[in-house]
Amino acid sequence: MLDFRWIQMSSCLLLVLHFTVTAGRTSVLKRGGEDVTLSCEKVINDQNNCDGTTWIYSPLRVLQTTELIRLGQINEDISNKDRLSVTENCSLIIKEVREEDVGQYVCLQYKTEKQPHTRVHVSHVDLSVVIMTECKNTDQVDLICSVVPYNRCNHTVRWLFNGKDLDGQPDILITKSECSSTVKFLEQINFVYDSQNLLKCEVTDYKTRKVQQFDFNHQTSGDSQTATTEPPPTTENKGSEDKRDKDSTVI
Repeated sequence: MLDFRWIQMSSCLLLVLHFTVTAGRTSVLKRGGEDVTLSCEKVINDQNNCDGTTWIYSPLRVLQTTELIRLGQINEDISNKDRLSVTENCSLIIKEVREEDVGQYVCLQYKTEKQPHTRVHVSHVDLSVVIMTECKNTDQVDLICSVVPYNRCNHTVRWLFNGKDLDGQPDILITKSECSSTVKFLEQINFVYDSQNLLKCEVTDYKTRKVQQFDFNHQTSGDSQTATTEPPPTTENKGSEDKRDKDSTVI
C-alpha cells in the first residue's frame, strides 16, 4: 500500500512538473488619458501575429476575469475593444487609459502546434492609474493628484514646485489621504497657471522605491502660459483693507 501511494504521489508530481509554468509579476503606474504598454514576458518565438498569446483582465476588487485577447485576436464582445491592440512582441497596448482600466492583466503563452494547446508561461502586470483633477473657484484653485491602485495602496503622493515640496508654503493648504494629495492655492490663480510647467505630482511606490513625476497641465482655450521660477507670493505685506475684507469673509 505504501509503495502504491508513493507511486501515485510520484505520478502526480511528474504530472504537475510537466505542466508547471513560470510566472512573473510587474507593476505599472500610468497617468489617466495616456497610452500604456503592458509587456508580456518570455514570449514564444515564431508566433504568427501572436497566435500563441492570450491576455486576460481582472478588474479592481472584482472576482471576475475578461478575456481581452485570445490567441492574438481581440475580443469583439468587450466595450473597450477599440482601445486595445497588440504589438509585434505581443505586448498589450491600452489607449487613453482610464480609471476603469485599473486591475491585473495576465499574459498567457501557449504552444499551439498540437491540440490541446500547452500553456508554457504566465506573467502578471498590475496596472494602477494616476488621476489629476483641477477645481477652480473665484479666488481659489484646488489641484488633486490621486492614485487608483490595483489592490492595496503602496504609494505616497506629494506636490512639488520647481522640485521642492509645496507643504509648508504660505497661502497654500495641503490635504493628504491614502494615495492622494490636494493642494489649495488661495488667491493665487494666475500664479498657478503661469507656473504650471513647474508644478508636478510626485508618486513614490514605497515597496519598489520607484519614483515618478507627473506634470500639471492646465487646459486653456487659447493663451499660452509662461513659466516662472519665482516662489508662490505671500500675503504678509497686504494692506489693512485687504485684511479687513478677508476677516469679514471668514466671519
